Amino acid sequence: MVPHNRPNPIFLPRESFSFRKDHCIMFGFNNEKKKAELVALGLPEAAASAAVATDNYFGCPSSKYGPTTTFYTHVVKPDGDVEAAKKAFNAYAKAAKNSKKHRVVSHSYNPPTRELISIETMEGPEVMQNHIGNCFPPYTKILAAGVEMTECVCICPKEETQWWEDSLKVWGAKRFVVTGNHV
Repeated sequence: MVPHNRPNPIFLPRESFSFRKDHCIMFGFNNEKKKAELVALGLPEAAASAAVATDNYFGCPSSKYGPTTTFYTHVVKPDGDVEAAKKAFNAYAKAAKNSKKHRVVSHSYNPPTRELISIETMEGPEVMQNHIGNCFPPYTKILAAGVEMTECVCICPKEETQWWEDSLKVWGAKRFVVTGNHV
């Protein structure tokens, strides 16, 4: 019998389960180290705490209201380093793809406009916190390459609109829209 109806790691297929690695993630053994690294990079402590809380096995539930899709762009400034920005953007895309419960992660660099373009669909606020914890380190390198966020458009469940506004406005997009899904 599994307590609390939670999945029991003992019954995971042997080839997908590494005792040392998976238990560290599942039970948050390295959370304080990761949290300290995120704070050292400039993420507020409360955001870092929320991010690392999603790393454990049970810490990243899906929203009961449905998925959220974001479209956001960054532009490499005229004095920015395009190659460094692209390298950091590739690392960011990889981190996003490795984050929990992302349905869609599509990232591209558009040379004519010098834009980093992203479209992501994820399963709720906790998933966004996991995303931040995984993507913030390469994101700081994107910004250091002379890049700024120009646009962020989010369509989310109407019940979560305020949460998404509060979470996304801190990134400083010039054009910023959060709207509830009307379907």
